[in-house]
Amino acid sequence: MNDLGGMGSSGERHAHAFAAPDAVDAGFDQKNQLFSPGLQEVQIFRPCRIGLATAPEHKPDSPRCPDRPTMYINGLQPRRATLDPNHKLQSKEDRTMNTKAITLAAGTMLATALSTTLAGPGSSCSSENSATKQANTTTEMTRVSYTAKKDIIDTAVAAGSFKTLAAALTEADLIGALKGKGPFTVFAPTDEAFAKLPKGTVESLLKPENRDMLISILTYHVVPGELDAGEVLGSTTLTTLNGQRVDISKEDASIDGVSIVKTDIECSNGIIHVIDEVILPQSDSILDIASSAGSFNTLAAALEAADLVDALRGDGPFTVFAPTDEAFAALPEGTLETLLMPENKDKLRSILLYHVVEGRVYADQAIESGQAATLQGGEVKVKKSWGDVKVNEAKVVTPDLEASNGVIHVIDRVILPQG
Repeated sequence: MNDLGGMGSSGERHAHAFAAPDAVDAGFDQKNQLFSPGLQEVQIFRPCRIGLATAPEHKPDSPRCPDRPTMYINGLQPRRATLDPNHKLQSKEDRTMNTKAITLAAGTMLATALSTTLAGPGSSCSSENSATKQANTTTEMTRVSYTAKKDIIDTAVAAGSFKTLAAALTEADLIGALKGKGPFTVFAPTDEAFAKLPKGTVESLLKPENRDMLISILTYHVVPGELDAGEVLGSTTLTTLNGQRVDISKEDASIDGVSIVKTDIECSNGIIHVIDEVILPQSDSILDIASSAGSFNTLAAALEAADLVDALRGDGPFTVFAPTDEAFAALPEGTLETLLMPENKDKLRSILLYHVVEGRVYADQAIESGQAATLQGGEVKVKKSWGDVKVNEAKVVTPDLEASNGVIHVIDRVILPQG
């Protein structure tokens, strides 16, 4: 795994932990390093008072040197762990409790070891060659080190290559959020990534009047939860804090077409993956997209006649099942013209609101739910039939068109509420 600012991956750490006497035996690994979940590293160096020449003869069950302090944690003396298949693993709760015990005991361990060291050697361990024993007597030394993980913000700042990101988060008032409990998965653009934006873009985004747009962009880089590289690349889309989804490609390890260049930088409240460009969410509203597409002219005219234009330009979010011009043309002759008459405004409004669902509902979510409550008050049925997604009897020809205030699903016919 890659690291940032000297931080290592938890995958590189052992998982041995001290347990209470009725739990699993604790132990040292072959390098005399003791590890415990929750502590980055607790190392115990215990050079024996036997020389290197006689060390192979020293057995774990041999008599201990009488002046050598025996260290206990929770009343349990450390022993070497085994690979016995019947060896029971600790529960997460036990590991958490034992981690706390180790933290509290570490100071006592250090004080005990140093006191013994200052007292000086009084005797040597049992061995066949006394001359060798005396020549190779070594002072026992204990060193305990503890390095806490930093949160996402402090990790990024310490790296030194995310200054623009830090400035943007500060201006958007998102520092406090990303120093919170989380967890979060952050796709972090480097300073070089921000520099690739068109000239003047960063300066413009940092202006107070563009704060909402800046927040939208930054939250588009954050996904709730802690997702490592395998989980990210195992997905096709991820829903961001912005509300919109990002597309993931496993083949080229990219997010919205932007390369993920470094992964799995672990933090206390989440994980960071580094990207080499800034990813941008959709900034056009539902009505802006419908108007610019050129295939929703009738829908736009109907929304205006029903006084729904401002509503669908609001924050939302909304999900719109949008009939094309061809879908409206398929209505019985004269129906559309009648609906557009001022005296039929309420009926037109009811039909149009039957095409709108509150919230941002993507096609897979709608299919899983099987139905969706519309703003008209009725419900539409959503199902997958012969590979096609259908809303009532209308076919979804283009799903999941992102908008700044929702999502659009293009359908091939107008759906009518009952009654």
